[in-house]
Amino acid sequence: MTTIMKAHNAYNLKKIAIFFVMIITVVSLCPIKTLAVAPANIITYQGRLLDTDGVPEAAASVDVVFTLYDSLAAGTCLWSNSSATCATTTTRVVTLTDGLFSENLGDTTLAAPYAAISSSVFADNAAVYLEVIVEGETLTPRKRLTAAPYAVNAQIGFFNFSPGFKQSIRSQRLGNSQNQSWTRGFVASRLG
Repeated sequence: MTTIMKAHNAYNLKKIAIFFVMIITVVSLCPIKTLAVAPANIITYQGRLLDTDGVPEAAASVDVVFTLYDSLAAGTCLWSNSSATCATTTTRVVTLTDGLFSENLGDTTLAAPYAAISSSVFADNAAVYLEVIVEGETLTPRKRLTAAPYAVNAQIGFFNFSPGFKQSIRSQRLGNSQNQSWTRGFVASRLG
């Protein structure tokens, strides 16, 4: 093979290599739309009702109302267990096991469904507080919902968050270990 033919073949290989690099670059820059399943707006809330001596509540069930507010005290109702717009507030029968309970707030698939929780509850409010009323008595203080419930915003994309929500992400504390007390002497504490 002559030197000219070797140079010509090397030149052709170089052109082919450059062509493939360009193709790979263009393909890698093309947006690929992936479809993800949006998570349900369900918040698991667990607690334990204890009497004044720290003994678990003996009742098999209690009447409870769950409500979300935009403030620690007073404020605007954002959701109730029976109405996504707080139009009604109906008690629910919550089953206790050794004083323990676990409820999936916003689960619309239950036999006795909760009202759906709108994504805007967390997207439009920098802080959201859960108020729990047991047997007609309000547990105080309201519990601030942190981190995990705000993950429902993942389905609308980070750059679509409201300015207030972006600020809350910067300043939000994780965790809240304060107990809520029930005036009849019972205590409900968040388990996790």
